[in-house]
Amino acid sequence: MYKQSDTAAAIRRIQDYLFEIHLHEGLSYIAPRDGIYGNTTRDAVREFQERTSLPMTGIVDLETFETLRETALKYCTENACKTHLYSQQGFPLRSGSRGADVDVLHALLRSISEYERDLPPIPRTSYYSEETAAAVRYMQNIFQIDEDGIVDAMLFDRLENDLAARRVLYK
Repeated sequence: MYKQSDTAAAIRRIQDYLFEIHLHEGLSYIAPRDGIYGNTTRDAVREFQERTSLPMTGIVDLETFETLRETALKYCTENACKTHLYSQQGFPLRSGSRGADVDVLHALLRSISEYERDLPPIPRTSYYSEETAAAVRYMQNIFQIDEDGIVDAMLFDRLENDLAARRVLYK
């Protein structure tokens, strides 16, 4: 969960999502992409929450984060956006990796854990730890692929597709 005054690589990711959405929906507030959850970022989040019928808290909880990500990815796919929603240069992610790409991976794995109760706990950091690797190996086992604990772009896409399928299946 992210709120006003937080700073982290994930805040920049949230701001990137908000910027992409602003380009296509014209949000009133343009959050600076500085990694600081200030007043303008909070106001942009609140406006986005209002538009998407989410509780208008100004706080980015898991549901808000996922809705931001999905909305921005939709626009990015439709319009070949210039904002990289996850870095192609960030792959592969492995033990020792740090930054926004790891934050997004953690959020994705936490979402999957709502449906996959035996998934090992997911850290709330920007660091790819042994706990992250264990969760990745668990999912690789489900997908029946090499359990090396490394996330490349193909595995990341597969995790996103798996989550989407689970949401449809368990509605």
